[in-house]
Amino acid sequence: MSLPAVPVPEVLENTIRKKGGGQSTLRKRSADEGSSEEDEPSTDRAAASNKQPLSFRLFGKQTLRHSSLFCRLYYRLDFCSPDCLKERLNDRSRIAGRLMDLAIMHMVEGDLASAAHKMLEEAASVHHSLGEKYREAACLHREGEVAAWQGDLPLAQDLTSRALAIREQLDEPEYVAQTLDTIAWIELQSGNLKAAEETAAKAMAEHDRAHGPIGVGIANEVMSEALLAEGRLSEAEAAFARAQELMSPWKTGEAPVSLKVLRARLLAAHGRTSEAHREFRQAIELAKKYHTGRVLMLASFSKAELDFGLHLESSADELRRFELEAEAKGFGLFAEQARASLALSFPTTARNSR
Repeated sequence: MSLPAVPVPEVLENTIRKKGGGQSTLRKRSADEGSSEEDEPSTDRAAASNKQPLSFRLFGKQTLRHSSLFCRLYYRLDFCSPDCLKERLNDRSRIAGRLMDLAIMHMVEGDLASAAHKMLEEAASVHHSLGEKYREAACLHREGEVAAWQGDLPLAQDLTSRALAIREQLDEPEYVAQTLDTIAWIELQSGNLKAAEETAAKAMAEHDRAHGPIGVGIANEVMSEALLAEGRLSEAEAAFARAQELMSPWKTGEAPVSLKVLRARLLAAHGRTSEAHREFRQAIELAKKYHTGRVLMLASFSKAELDFGLHLESSADELRRFELEAEAKGFGLFAEQARASLALSFPTTARNSR
């Protein structure tokens, strides 16, 4: 099954900084998730002196024990005095929000082999114990996204369904719609095309109720993918046109990249492969420019898959290299799909690459 373009269903809770500092490249975060701007440690100056991504500076090489996250990982001793640190450690809700922010940094930067899942799991548990339902739902939603990218689609369905139940109970149409976007995308990855189409339609209605035109665009992007997978090309193109128009205010971050990937796949479906390659190359350049590793993986995989389908020279080697890279970075969804494609032509090689 070909990979659909990434829906970007939820506003990031925190800004992601370019390597070496710089302005935010992604959208502003949601008011209900994560911590407030004034609560943030002054990491920008520290990050500017280091060429590695901010999340790497905060996480190191993942050798820290999960139980020591609070004092050794998140609120580093050099950021505040002991009294300040003690006060922050007692603020469980704020710390949980931080953990979610850092997990999202890892996910968007394209590192799913990290502790992101565990951090989101702990953050959700803290918010649940404090009765903070809306924040618990945010963590469950993000945890479901991570599970989907890692290739555990049943777990992703369970987590996002739990998030949806909470958000429906709280009657938050904007966040209900965002979770429905993600559920539709997971259904698509699972091969449940009709369910994906129906869920995307529900998401559009909720985005409409929340007066969120960009959200309607995101739901149309997922709808376009579902229709394309069903072979309904003209309808898929109409949904894509709506998505592109409604998401046009979104100039940076993941959205422009995922839209280019979808456009490339639509062109490829028409047999316009040279134009599709041009769109894929532009998508890869944009993803590198905005330091959005997740959609860089998406664009790279989609291009490698197209080349392999066209039997281009060295395309099998390229797809195999991508499979290994995806596995190493925790993108089990991509790795499994690459293996499935390779197995069609090289069954023995595909098995040996596991």
